Amino acid sequence: MNDRICTCGKWHTFHHLCSHVLAWCAEITQFVNDYYTVQSYRLAYDNSFRPLPDKLEWTDYTGPKVEADSSRWKLGRGR
Repeated sequence: MNDRICTCGKWHTFHHLCSHVLAWCAEITQFVNDYYTVQSYRLAYDNSFRPLPDKLEWTDYTGPKVEADSSRWKLGRGR
């Protein structure tokens, strides 16, 4: 573990810490990134995103209009 390598393959397969690393780091917190703290987990899932209002409450869009370039359209049969 001092080489920060575990040969069980769970990290490379699932991108989650394996039980071997968690057991080894249980009391050695300097090896665990702050990303894995409860505080970071809560910040990732806090209510920072609000749902969109009902469609009746939307304001009219006044920005630029984006249209497809018809000169690049392919005419004819598909596959």
